[in-house]
Amino acid sequence: MASPVKLPGAGFKFPSVPCSWNERDSLLFSASIGCKAHELLFLNELHPDFQPFPTYPVILQFKGSYQSIIDYYTTTRTPAIPGVPPVNQTRVLDGQRHIQIFQPLPASSTGHAFELQITCLGVADKGPAGMITETEALLVDTLTGTTYCRILRQSFAVGQGGWGGPKKQKETVYVTPKREPDAVYTQVTTKETAHLYRLNGDYNPLHCDDEVAKKAGFKGIILHGLCTWNMSAHAVLSTFAGGDGRRLREFQARFKKVVYPGDTLLVEMWRMGRKNGLEEVLFRTSVEGQEALNNWRALLAVESVGTKLDFEAHAATFMRPEGLRIGSNTTEAHPSSKHRPAYHPSYDAVSENGYRINELMINEPTSEPFKVVVIGAGAAGIDFLHHAVQTLPQLNVQFAVFEKNADVGGTWFENRYPGCACDVPSASYQFAWCPNPNWTSYYSGSREIWKYMKMIATKEDMYKYITLRTEVKKAVWKEDKSRWVISLAQRDEAGNTVREWHEDANLLLNGTGFLNAWKWPTIPGLNTFKGKMFHTARYEAGYDLKGKRVAVIGSGSSGVQVVASIYKDISKLYTWVRSPTWITAGFGQKFAGPNGANFQYTDEQKAEWARDPEKYRKYRKMIDLELNQRFKLVLRNTEESDEANEFSYKEMCIKLSNNPRLIDNIIPKNFNVSCRRPTPGNGFLECLVGEKTTCYTDTIAGITPNGFLTADGTEVEVDVIICATGFDTSFRPQFPVIGLDGKSISEKWAGLPLSYAAVGVPNVPNYFMYSGPFSPVAQGSVLPLLTLGTKHFLQVIRKMRKEHIREVWRSGAYAG
Repeated sequence: MASPVKLPGAGFKFPSVPCSWNERDSLLFSASIGCKAHELLFLNELHPDFQPFPTYPVILQFKGSYQSIIDYYTTTRTPAIPGVPPVNQTRVLDGQRHIQIFQPLPASSTGHAFELQITCLGVADKGPAGMITETEALLVDTLTGTTYCRILRQSFAVGQGGWGGPKKQKETVYVTPKREPDAVYTQVTTKETAHLYRLNGDYNPLHCDDEVAKKAGFKGIILHGLCTWNMSAHAVLSTFAGGDGRRLREFQARFKKVVYPGDTLLVEMWRMGRKNGLEEVLFRTSVEGQEALNNWRALLAVESVGTKLDFEAHAATFMRPEGLRIGSNTTEAHPSSKHRPAYHPSYDAVSENGYRINELMINEPTSEPFKVVVIGAGAAGIDFLHHAVQTLPQLNVQFAVFEKNADVGGTWFENRYPGCACDVPSASYQFAWCPNPNWTSYYSGSREIWKYMKMIATKEDMYKYITLRTEVKKAVWKEDKSRWVISLAQRDEAGNTVREWHEDANLLLNGTGFLNAWKWPTIPGLNTFKGKMFHTARYEAGYDLKGKRVAVIGSGSSGVQVVASIYKDISKLYTWVRSPTWITAGFGQKFAGPNGANFQYTDEQKAEWARDPEKYRKYRKMIDLELNQRFKLVLRNTEESDEANEFSYKEMCIKLSNNPRLIDNIIPKNFNVSCRRPTPGNGFLECLVGEKTTCYTDTIAGITPNGFLTADGTEVEVDVIICATGFDTSFRPQFPVIGLDGKSISEKWAGLPLSYAAVGVPNVPNYFMYSGPFSPVAQGSVLPLLTLGTKHFLQVIRKMRKEHIREVWRSGAYAG
């Protein structure tokens, strides 16, 4: 939209307009321009790809930074433009809008300092009819200098021309092809549409007061021109871009005819081809055969930038049956059950080929509810609920979660032993859909991680789907009903069983993970000890170890953390390291403290990340890249693997004070650092060679009432025994899960556990699990894996519902 250079007022700078918006503003705008219930990325702030509708910036010149009702004429009054007569704002109408989008908008302006920087491009005299003012507005984040979009606006001052000014030069005019449109979209407005749209910030009384509108020459209140303009943008986006707002690059249209609330908009669209990665779409919006918008054009990116396309919505655009209007919200475009063809009993007859065609609509769930039961409200259950609540109810899917503990959080609820922490940096050990800029330290403790999980469950109202203190006793697949029958038992706070019942489900999802079944060591006399004995998974919070003689059995992750944490307080430590293991710094040690040590974030860092989510995202990505680019460490005989072995060997020798006995027994000789998940242990090795430590490398012979027996039969007295003997990591469910052949999964997995892609089990229908056998849990944060699993499970459920599939499983004796 080119403007003549020598028009009066060209180059005049208007005062900048500070702009702000929140997620509620984004939701309101999307709802007011006709976004549909299934377009949750515009209508649900909890959607993982939640985004403002891409044309939202056009409202900001009216809204500015106000969150309250404003006086339209006061806030839209502009300073006089030199060389141009004053303008009566009550007689100004929108003429044309053109937006060029350079960056997707954030969901809210929090952490930014946006303003519209507005420049006059010129004023043209149209004679007695009026005059046209053209402006350019740049939406800029003044904190970073980033320009998000450019908005070209033409406004028409009715009856305020004829002052002898120059006329506007000709500009490019887009004309629609003389052929049938490639798609047609119908948008019905209502008497209330204008009242809803004005809440975005355009409070011109022409759109709500009949008397004001009639004085201006209209028959009654009129629909905002920008409402028609934005509804047309929505039609183009939902039809040809799969509803992905990040693909819109340019959109323009000129206002030609007044639209009244209650009119029906018909948007006809033509695809004009692709060039330089952009697809051009021309369109025409009309009401009862008369053009409401002309000079219409949109540019769409062929591929999305910065987000994954909604493939189903995108594909549906090109897979409609011939003769149907793509994207329309009328019953012609998307037949519902009440618009099905008449029922013909003869259609249900079995054909000569032996099959029957069901009288069911494609992609329409049946009226019978579909129930999903999830076992466990740890990280996996929380991730499932976050995504499921947004997508499953519209498919008539019900879901319930059963948790054996008294609260959510899984392993982070159970494990409270001294020093319990995650060995993955806090920035990586969090859900991508719920970043937390307020972590206390680089590696977070168990209590803080549990609080993070509980915060999500509370904020997203998940507890209404979760039944606590409820244990699954058994799950049996009923082939005749294609359903699971799940036996459940609920306990009270004292641990007494207060209720037992059966729950039916179409699909069973096991989210118990592999760190939920803790185990005592099998040592003779274990129950005879008269002192204090703990398992790390059931540690008594607050117990005072100061001055105590303590035996720590186990040298895995929990044992390493316990020893390093309690060493400064106790008087004597006895511990055992019977199996060689690589003990290193935690994951992401490159960005940790000296020698991989933990450190606390400053209040300034946390405040800055809260203000600037993009900066925090870059920090998280930097750490994730460090975790994920080390794959060659896993491979034998690579340069990276050899360097890691050499470095870790030297580091362990130094920390063990070059003690030959401990070096020979603890440092592995026949497997590399990344052959299995290394054990992070800052401070642990130094404790083993401390003056008050006795470290055994042979077996413990037994437990006595007063202590333990060494391998040679010597009794050693202690005050406390801490069993850091970990969990049953065999992946076998802790309750019988019985599939088609009548065998439980535990029986099948007595040897090598065989699974399909670590999520399914051969011949066990409608059963899925998070982080099953052979899942890559040893290389970094498990939370992204859980989200990938959730998305896969939801895809399966959607397919089952839309295609009326009763059972799904992997057949065969094994799967890979």
